[in-house]
Amino acid sequence: TPTDMQVSFYLNGLPTQFHVGKLEGRHDFDMNVLGETLEEGTNTMRLEATWKDKRGREYSKTESIDIVLENLSLGQKVKALFNKLANFLSTL
Repeated sequence: TPTDMQVSFYLNGLPTQFHVGKLEGRHDFDMNVLGETLEEGTNTMRLEATWKDKRGREYSKTESIDIVLENLSLGQKVKALFNKLANFLSTL
């Protein structure tokens, strides 16, 4: 049974972290991503999980996928540019 489980989700390098704690049995996790948080071009989404076993040994697993956003209209490009700027400013 995994314990002290930590799950980190990164979208274009911006992290969101969850502390799951002890995980008993099988669990599904759902995550929603707003389309407006995506940028034109390739958007990399990475999910990283770390946990310990009952002996205290640490394990980790990482998976990544790319979502490509293309053929945006002029209005969508402007909106994507402002969203990218807002995402950048939130990291400062």
